[in-house]
This record gives sequence, C-alpha cells and structure tokens, in this order.
Amino acid sequence: MVAGVATAAAAAAWLRVGQDEPPGVRPASPLVRAALHHAASQAEKRQVNWRGLVRNRSLWLLAVSYSTVGYVEYLLIFWLERYLKQVMHYSTTQSRLAAMIPMLCMAACMPLGGWMSDRLMPALGYRRARAAVALLGMCGCAGCLFASTFARSAGYSVAAFAAALAAIGVAEAPAWATAVDLGGKDGATSAAVVNTGGNGGGVISPSLSPWLVGVLQPLVGEAAGWAWALRLGSLVCLLGGLLWLWIDASERAPASG
Repeated sequence: MVAGVATAAAAAAWLRVGQDEPPGVRPASPLVRAALHHAASQAEKRQVNWRGLVRNRSLWLLAVSYSTVGYVEYLLIFWLERYLKQVMHYSTTQSRLAAMIPMLCMAACMPLGGWMSDRLMPALGYRRARAAVALLGMCGCAGCLFASTFARSAGYSVAAFAAALAAIGVAEAPAWATAVDLGGKDGATSAAVVNTGGNGGGVISPSLSPWLVGVLQPLVGEAAGWAWALRLGSLVCLLGGLLWLWIDASERAPASG
C-alpha cells in the first residue's frame, strides 16, 4: 500500500510539472505537430528479422540461462517467507521482515553488475567481461543457496539467502544488456525473448518446489524436503550460469531490410 501511494504521488507530481517541450522553447503549433505526425507515419516500416533471431545461438542460450535466474528468484520470492516460518521457526512478523532483506540485497546489487562488466571490458573484452560477471553472480548464487540448506540458525539462513540473491542480482545487468545487444536493431524483440525465458522459469519453480516438498515430506520430513528443493534450485542456477561459457555477447542478428 505504501509503495502504491508513493507511486501515485510521483505520477501526480509528474503530471503537474512535466512538459512536452524543453524549458524555454515555445510549444509547437498544431500545424507543425500534424506535419511531424504525418512524417512519422510515412516513415519506412522495418519488419523484425525473426529469421536472424531464431538462428542466433547465443540468444537462445541466454534465454535458457535467464530462465534459471527466474527459477531461483521466483522460488525465493514465493516461498522464502514460508520457509523461514515453517522450517526456521520465525514468527509471522519476523519471517516477513527477514524475507524482505534478501530482496533488498538483490535490488541493491543489480546496478553493481553493470558497473563491474563495464569496468572489466578494457581488460577482458566485450564478450568475456559480460560472461565473467554473469557467471560469477550465478555460480555465487548457486553456492550460497546450497549453503543455506545447512544453516542451523535463522540468522545464518537469512544471511545465506541474502548473499544468494545479491549474487544473482549482479548477473541481471549483464543478462539484460546482452539480451538487447544480441538483437541488433531488433534489440527490444530479443530482450522480450530472453524475458520470456525468465518468466518461464518463474512459472515452474513456485509450483515444482512445494510439489517436491510434498513428495519428500513423508520420507524425510518437511525441513529436509525444503532443503532438497533449494538444492535443486542451486543446481539449476549453476547450470544456467555455466551456459555463459558459450554465450557470445557480440553475436548480433543482422537487420532486415
């Protein structure tokens, strides 16, 4: 609710002070606006080069890799609070507050990945800089997520989850920048392909994980069931990170005429 009110206030402020024209410039007349609109409508329309995108191996590898990012992120977004409450025995209020910490860590580290890859480009080159940061982030997430299953206290568990999501947050910027670059002039479409992969992974994990816990709970107990669900997420993330060894950020699709 607080976020909704803040967003509404920001939108209202923008409507109040926002301008269509730069400061000090007289607004365009209706005739000029009509001419500009006509010119834009008559501009040559270029079709998306689907053939080039479909043949772009790196784009599809990135889409699969990003699906593993979605798998892990949605797993924790949907089930971390319940895990902390049911397995680590936090109260309802404590589990809600504690579950917020890893999410904030992920958000804080997202810009860091872009900064790191930009700084590494002079030394490693375009392809290796992007791949190195993404691989480091996703493998780091896999390791921290795996380590979380051995935590014996709620505090250590939250710290491990925070480190896991912080690490995968680092991988976000290289993934999105590469998604746009791979499409060339069709960068928006290639980014949509990658984002679809991420959402695909995000659809699977919130359903698969509790199902796996339900299957394992009669055999090993709820805590161990969740541990194996998290370890599966760790393995998925590791495999997705390793795909960056074959993703070439400079493999752009040719533009269609």
